[in-house]
Amino acid sequence: MHVSCQSLIAAMLCCWLTACTPWGKDPCLEAALSQAGNNREELERVLEHYQHDSLKLEAAKFLIRNMPGHYSLADTNAVNRYYDAADTLFALPCFPFAARDTLNKWSKRYARLDWDTVSDLKIITSDFLIRNIDDAFDRWRNGTFARHLDFGQFCEYLLPYKVEDGQYLDDWRTYLKGPYADRLDELDYSDWSRHSAISAATVVNDNLRNKRKTFFIFNNDNSLPIFRYRTLAKKPYGMCDDYANMTVAVMRSLGIPVTSDYTPQWPDRSWGHGWNVVLANRGKNIVFSGGDTNPGVPHYLDSKMAKVYRRSYAPDPVLMDLHSWTSMGKQVARTVSLEYHDVPSGGLYWLRDLSKGKEERIFTYELGEQVWW
Repeated sequence: MHVSCQSLIAAMLCCWLTACTPWGKDPCLEAALSQAGNNREELERVLEHYQHDSLKLEAAKFLIRNMPGHYSLADTNAVNRYYDAADTLFALPCFPFAARDTLNKWSKRYARLDWDTVSDLKIITSDFLIRNIDDAFDRWRNGTFARHLDFGQFCEYLLPYKVEDGQYLDDWRTYLKGPYADRLDELDYSDWSRHSAISAATVVNDNLRNKRKTFFIFNNDNSLPIFRYRTLAKKPYGMCDDYANMTVAVMRSLGIPVTSDYTPQWPDRSWGHGWNVVLANRGKNIVFSGGDTNPGVPHYLDSKMAKVYRRSYAPDPVLMDLHSWTSMGKQVARTVSLEYHDVPSGGLYWLRDLSKGKEERIFTYELGEQVWW
């Protein structure tokens, strides 16, 4: 095969430039950049921006390396019609159940809008990512409630540019921190409270509860999801995940290290549950319910939970394994027990009653006996 000198020199130059970049020897980062397609230049601009700041560069790498799998709405202009209508509804002095029923009806109409999603790798801008990284670092280094975090904790509790997938890529850190910061300055009265993540989370959670008038609705909320947090902040009702997500966004905008946990399915009843945790100065995650109960207040102590997961920005190998559940097939239950064979040792069973459609229960086998959770 004949190769021209120009082609050979160009190939060698390309390899040399790649090797000389700070990200040239990171295969996971390179894989993410490759998936960005035409948007790769935007992501590389972020890396180049921080080439003289090693810690911020590592933060940028963390976000980009773990960006595959994160997505946003492809056409926010279309979906904004629904959110603008919701803003109008939420401004009316109506009872939460009435707002829910109205939004449920509207959702049938607006379901025809373009709700397609697109990978963040393909649309995120360098300016947006740089603003988020700089703001998160400012809250970590110059704020008062997250100085106890190490870099790894910072990457999960403060750094992420979004709380959930689908969320708008807007300046949520800016517009959420003002309305819920009341009385935080009162914590300056002592060195202990001034740097206490628990104290700060308690003050802000009180503000959330008092200003949003928390109203939990546990069923019949069939409305389309609200990913524009300006609108979600006005919603006069919600399920536990709505309040948990909003609480994470508000707390992080104020530099308070908070994330959320959830159990996807109660073992003894329908639905699941989500709540929040704050990473306390002593290194422990303290449970609380966003917009409801404060850190330290007992939370569902009398409820058995089958499995609890923590939401994170980086992919969780355990959660990825959830997609590899194996069906053991259908059986007709002639007694209260079902017997399966050739199953993994210590297997967890998720049984769905097809005759009733929705009833699900979790069980294990212990010493040969079927144990319902």
